[in-house]
Amino acid sequence: MLSRNVRGAQQIRVILNLHTYGMHILYPYGYTTKALAARHAPRDHVAFVKLAAKMATMNGYTPMQESSLYVNSGGFTDWAYGSQRIIGFTFELGPRTAAGGGFYPAAHASVRSQR
Repeated sequence: MLSRNVRGAQQIRVILNLHTYGMHILYPYGYTTKALAARHAPRDHVAFVKLAAKMATMNGYTPMQESSLYVNSGGFTDWAYGSQRIIGFTFELGPRTAAGGGFYPAAHASVRSQR
């Protein structure tokens, strides 16, 4: 990722992490519960919220700041945004619950059928 910063201009614009489970769309920051962290540009925060909400209308996931699910430090999307200003999201794939399969999503099930 650092090698894609050419003459001070990052070439990567968006990243996407895929995790399981819970059916969430997570955006930075995960290290703080503040909606607007010290290094978070207000307009970028608005963009994260709007993009996550729009994506959620297409897949039925729940959009939220990463720390709303659990507080963590050292997350990839936090680093990518904080260091390189790359917009990043983590999709916590289905199923929604451990009882529904947890960390083992069904290979054949559609997103909407996992609700």
